[in-house]
Amino acid sequence: MRDGGVEDGELLRAYLESCSEAAFAELVRRHLDLVYSAALRVVSEPQMARDVAQEVFLKLARQGCSVREGKALPAWLYRVAQAQAANAVRAETRRRRREQEAMRMSEQEPDAAAVWTALKPWLEQAMGTLNRTEQAAVVLRFFSDQSLSEVGRALDLSEEAARKRVSRAQRL
Repeated sequence: MRDGGVEDGELLRAYLESCSEAAFAELVRRHLDLVYSAALRVVSEPQMARDVAQEVFLKLARQGCSVREGKALPAWLYRVAQAQAANAVRAETRRRRREQEAMRMSEQEPDAAAVWTALKPWLEQAMGTLNRTEQAAVVLRFFSDQSLSEVGRALDLSEEAARKRVSRAQRL
């Protein structure tokens, strides 16, 4: 028997059968330290351990019927805390890896304004060498972000002809 003679199984049953908030709150009060400490040992960060504990009790609220009996509740909570904590560590590791990759990529990319300043004269010179149809195809395709079929329709060409005009203009 636990605090006041009410077993975990009785509290869990009361929650599952009648959605008793008081019964669920008592289960959380009784087992929060177990769940939090199990999570903290895996994640090593207090805030993340609190988040994991919250997830564990949300899972209990949704899947409490999967606990075989009330006496098994602490073991069930421990296993779920371990699994949720491991998932949190994996997610955090992936997030940090993505952030590091993004930082590395942004450091490697040249400043867009500087690149544009350097390319502007070359672009205008190259555009000046194109005939009107090729120039229009390039403007529609790259400056207006239209598909090749849209370029073809705008210039009264087939999609294949538009592709050839754009391709030829890119080689010049």
